[in-house]
Amino acid sequence: DNQERSLVMRGLPYKIQTADMVKFFDGHGQVTESSLFVEEFNGKRTGSALVIFGPHVGVDSSGAAVELATRNAELNGLAATCSFTKADVMAFLQEAPPLSDVVICDPPKYAPTVKDLARAERKYRKLNSLAMRAVRPGGLLLTCTCSGAMTQSGGFERMLQDAALAEGRSLTLLRRSGAASDHTLHPAYPEGHYLTAVLAVVH
Repeated sequence: DNQERSLVMRGLPYKIQTADMVKFFDGHGQVTESSLFVEEFNGKRTGSALVIFGPHVGVDSSGAAVELATRNAELNGLAATCSFTKADVMAFLQEAPPLSDVVICDPPKYAPTVKDLARAERKYRKLNSLAMRAVRPGGLLLTCTCSGAMTQSGGFERMLQDAALAEGRSLTLLRRSGAASDHTLHPAYPEGHYLTAVLAVVH
């Protein structure tokens, strides 16, 4: 899903190709300095076209994810450029990390069902408030949700606005997207519409 968003970011009139970047909930560590990304998953290598970034820090609470991301950086010859930290993301952000040009938040599903939505909105708002603190003025925030209840409520952008106001920041929304084009949706299954990603300038 993030491959198409990476290509969109490459085309933006921002100097993000040499930017400091931090990604939270990093997963497989899908960030590289080259246009071809080689990922090892279950011992098999796959190629993916991704955006070019400069120094990259990934943070995830999963030790297995950090190990896999580190291995992928090594496969790409990026061990000196990419570093990965095992930490609770909220705690990491509350420690006021250095400001970054690009911050990406791709958390796990906070709202498995509609009944979890109110609690999830509070977590999304807190996470994004903290993430905005880590963005340099004029930098980019790419923030995501994979919770169908959140996406289908239509409240993701409203939550981001609330988070920005709480931090004394303002946002310019550049793009709102969902699943990648290879992730098809069926009109008889609206529950399949669960992915939302918002790319914004944080002023």
